Amino acid sequence: MTINFVSTGTKFPYTYYLGVMTAILKHKGDVKLWYVEEPDSDYFKILKKVNRLQMEKIDIPFMDFEVFKSMEGNLRYVTMFDYISWKIVSEQGGIIAGLDSITLADWQDLLEDDKEMLIPRDSEAVPDSFTMHGVIVRKGSKLAKQIFEDIESVVRGNELEGRHKAFKDGKLVFGGAGIIPYLNRVYENMDKVSVAPVGVLGGVNPDHKTKGFYLYQKDGEFLSKDVRTIPLYASSSANFSKVDKEFIKNSGITFAQLIQALLLERVWNR
Repeated sequence: MTINFVSTGTKFPYTYYLGVMTAILKHKGDVKLWYVEEPDSDYFKILKKVNRLQMEKIDIPFMDFEVFKSMEGNLRYVTMFDYISWKIVSEQGGIIAGLDSITLADWQDLLEDDKEMLIPRDSEAVPDSFTMHGVIVRKGSKLAKQIFEDIESVVRGNELEGRHKAFKDGKLVFGGAGIIPYLNRVYENMDKVSVAPVGVLGGVNPDHKTKGFYLYQKDGEFLSKDVRTIPLYASSSANFSKVDKEFIKNSGITFAQLIQALLLERVWNR
């Protein structure tokens, strides 16, 4: 399976670089970086020289649609990411991963042989709460094709059928062309998916008052030996604009130790 990273904007910070590099180090399959426009970033330029990384520019076909024109700020980039990611995996299969994520170990073994997709459970308290980061799609999945068809319909201005709706007061809601059509279809097809336990594809934070990164519980102990990947958006209360080499170097916390261990191939031998 290929891990598919998608870059939709002009920024490509150090955290994105770490996300791609840790995937290359720890994932047993291919790693590919798709981009809408080439970022003016030294980290992006470094990645262009990495032999194991595949890179490809991809176009967005719905730039002129009225729904897209009405989007503002981060919603535009999230919608592009969702559309591209599901287009890719619905056609080719593969893994959806956020650029701001750290790969600790491979997780392809979690997809059962008789299932079309692996999905991550997000909460023990909410049984049907699932996320998209870490989703694995088997090539030829009819479920993934249905999800992408729904997304394509939404960006053309059509409302969804199902538990969650894509529009409110005539405007696309956050995730309306991504997580919402994904969840609607998953709820209807639970027999076709494997479910990764809480924390395995996201880490768990037992203390939400913690500041900064909380990839560990205490004294350098990993949250769980079963964690395979941690999306930083779900594992930090830090302002990511401040996360660079100096931030990590001067943090004095175990996040720096984690990165060092990953880059030196000292994290769990799987």
